[in-house]
Amino acid sequence: LFKSDLLGFFQVKNPVAAVYTVAASFMVVLKTAKLVEVFQYASPSFDAFMVATRLSRYARLACMSGVLITLKDAANRDRLKGNTFIQLNAVMSLAFGTMGAYLCTGGVKANGLLAWFFSIFMGGSSLHSWLSKRTSE
Repeated sequence: LFKSDLLGFFQVKNPVAAVYTVAASFMVVLKTAKLVEVFQYASPSFDAFMVATRLSRYARLACMSGVLITLKDAANRDRLKGNTFIQLNAVMSLAFGTMGAYLCTGGVKANGLLAWFFSIFMGGSSLHSWLSKRTSE
């Protein structure tokens, strides 16, 4: 079961699904970095507050990963025009926009620019789906 799920993650049927796959992979990198931070604070000089804040941030990244995998699957099935997916794209656009601003605090960085790209892409996808759904009704 795990092997088929992992292979399904990398199955891309169109360019839109490819962007969601890259975004989900970006989340894996951010989650790994956050776990490294957790272990750094949990080792010799244990700081409960810092561990808790890092775990909270990790949990948010994990939720975002789940949403991205859902959107990628919807893109593979050409179902992004559903109300749920329009709303998920809008929320992810806001989340990535906020993340981009945070990551670029103190100067523009590549991961911040990537987050902003995903924000613009998902906001555009949400708007496009909403407008095309509205004109077809």
